[in-house]
Amino acid sequence: MNNSVKWIIPWWAVIVAGVVMGFIVVTILPIVWIASSRASLDHPWTATGLSATLTGLLAAFLGILFAVIVAIQWLRIDKRMEDHVQNRLTQMQAELLKVINVRLQATAELAMAFSALMSIEDREARVFRVLQLDPSLPNAASLMALAFIVAASQDRQNDKFLNRAQYWAEEAFKTSASQDPGFPERVMALVFAMRKEPQACMRYLRQSIERGGISADAIRADPWTWRIFSSLAHGENQLGEMDDFSKLVGAQRPTPEELGSYIRQIDETGSTTFWAVGRSDGNAVKVTVHNITGQGAEAWKISAPVSIESESLPELVERILQNWIPTLLP
Repeated sequence: MNNSVKWIIPWWAVIVAGVVMGFIVVTILPIVWIASSRASLDHPWTATGLSATLTGLLAAFLGILFAVIVAIQWLRIDKRMEDHVQNRLTQMQAELLKVINVRLQATAELAMAFSALMSIEDREARVFRVLQLDPSLPNAASLMALAFIVAASQDRQNDKFLNRAQYWAEEAFKTSASQDPGFPERVMALVFAMRKEPQACMRYLRQSIERGGISADAIRADPWTWRIFSSLAHGENQLGEMDDFSKLVGAQRPTPEELGSYIRQIDETGSTTFWAVGRSDGNAVKVTVHNITGQGAEAWKISAPVSIESESLPELVERILQNWIPTLLP
């Protein structure tokens, strides 16, 4: 019980007790006085009448008194509630300001981690500190996973980068509520594409597309993203896995005739390019074909990724299909 209740009970209890005692005094004494008076028979007030009158007056006074007490009590309760609400609002404002300040500080630290020139290890250490400040900071884990994927794509022999990418992708799933929809699935799909685990990659890639983490158009439009995802498979099931991927993103594995027709559509530089995946290693490359037709003789040359020359386009297409699996993008 708070102090206001402790103080309000004694004073109104004393008032009621005083009124009751007063009632006893003003009721009993007149009755005794009238009864003992010799002139009681001639007195206009009888004991019974006087008692009834005083009782009525006391009832009216007690009614007014209790109404005043109840009104005072409600006013005190209203004041206590107002003070409680005000204190709670002040506390909530302080807590909200604290959360906002922490979020702003963590966001600034995260921006510095990905904008400053530093090693991937230093960047990871800073992200760890950021998440200690604000564990629910949006996209921190997914961005760190993506940074390690970029590092791993530049140094495919470094498994450490890919392992750290998978670690951060898993952390992103643990805090998926603070990540953009589909972002954790996107980075996990990239990790499995680089590990050349097509089934896991396709599962996460479908989920990311469904949840808006990435679109088929974005995959086809960005060379880095296309290179990673189209390199998801190699081995005996490579063709089937590549066909599933191409269907998902709206690409096409051409027939020999379609590839020949595409190559003939050379640009003003006398060359044409298309994406293809190596049959031996499963890595995606851009194949560039030049028309080097001389006087009276047709000739074609692949200048990248290796140099191959052929005197006829069908022969060149055959050699392309022996080494790569081409893909035509819309």
